Amino acid sequence: SGNFLTAPQQAALAAIAGAPPGTGREVRYAAPGVLLVTGSADIAVPLLASLPTGLDVLAVVTGQISSAPHAPNVRLMEGRVTRVEGWMGAFAVFAASRIGNADLAPFSPGKRFDLVLDLNEPSLISREVLPRGYAAAPSGRDIGNALRILAEAMQDPVKPVFFSYRADLCSHGARSVTGCTRCLSICPAGAITAEPDTIRVEPFLCHGCGSCTVACPSGALSYA
Repeated sequence: SGNFLTAPQQAALAAIAGAPPGTGREVRYAAPGVLLVTGSADIAVPLLASLPTGLDVLAVVTGQISSAPHAPNVRLMEGRVTRVEGWMGAFAVFAASRIGNADLAPFSPGKRFDLVLDLNEPSLISREVLPRGYAAAPSGRDIGNALRILAEAMQDPVKPVFFSYRADLCSHGARSVTGCTRCLSICPAGAITAEPDTIRVEPFLCHGCGSCTVACPSGALSYA
């Protein structure tokens, strides 16, 4: 059978198979200090007493808030979180309000969100590859695994930069005319966004799966 991969795609596959990923550059996540817990009150509130110590917690919950005891580092408020984006140390969180989606950063103990425990169903982020610092336990299912994911994320704040990008080779666009969008469509982490005549790969979101390097027809994206 014939080989249907272009030369740059074959080179990308060879690099993935033959070299340790992420050699060279690194990114460092901000030290986590503030945890957002979001979901229904009947599920979220009973969990608050068992959360890891050493974090300031803002719990934004739907439904009636009970008088269940919780630690002094926990702040409770009613609300419905509608969107979460970002990564560990730099999450942006928005909630429904009378004037649209409101930024919840002013309500956070540290005016920011470093970790997110999402108890909503469906989950607020549904991508195949989730950002570091985010864990979902829909309706409280598998909460132990979600807490383990957050604990592991806090242990290592450094991550390799897995990719190299050459804008001069990129065929995404020119003169505001969109061309190739293969990497945008295939990235399971949502790490690639379109700009007027180029793309941006967010190193804090990239997990190094390599799908973009294989999809790229021009060799603009390759393993670092």
